Amino acid sequence: MTTPPLPGTGPRTAPVLLLAAVAAWTLAPTLGSSGRALGQSVPAATGSADRDQADLGPDGRILLSLGGGATWVRSQTKLLLGGDVRVRLPGHYTAGITAWAATSAVAVPGGSTGVDYQMDFGYGGVVTERSLLRQRDIDIGARLTFGAGSAHVSLPGATGYSAADNFGIAIAETVASKRLAGPVALRAQLGYRAAFGVEDIPHTIASHFRGPELTVGMVFGPW
Repeated sequence: MTTPPLPGTGPRTAPVLLLAAVAAWTLAPTLGSSGRALGQSVPAATGSADRDQADLGPDGRILLSLGGGATWVRSQTKLLLGGDVRVRLPGHYTAGITAWAATSAVAVPGGSTGVDYQMDFGYGGVVTERSLLRQRDIDIGARLTFGAGSAHVSLPGATGYSAADNFGIAIAETVASKRLAGPVALRAQLGYRAAFGVEDIPHTIASHFRGPELTVGMVFGPW
């Protein structure tokens, strides 16, 4: 029997949020360029290099983020632990890799067995982030993650039974951070996770992995 999608997590929700994030990402450089055009002009030869150097800063390029948060999987709220390693790039961009995992198993209805399956869930991928607004120690930006999720299902009391599947994920997030002291900043991320290609997990479809997530953590660097 096919499990119906959860209310509010249908396939139309994620594309809208992802497109909104991409639109903000795309328009931000254009708006910034228009603002500079209204102010004083910057010499083409040296101005671009100076701006790039200011974006990178004098303290290094590598950023390490560690944190925890909450997400929604199969109508259940689960805690996440994870982080990322990113490299600072010119133009207020960073790029790197990220990985997150649920700290406890997700219960999957067992159907006729009368016993719930236990599902471990995590994901990782390539992340790209752009700073959109900087005010003193506050930074607000947009973040996109593309990668793979992994789920492993077991049935308590059934020796040797298990099922696993890898599937695609895409996450659009809004990011806010505040510099605390030295190379340390407090960081929060709020976004929506889309999933696709779920095929081999019992009583589970892609929409069960779609949902919001909120994470809070610390950023160390740049070094």
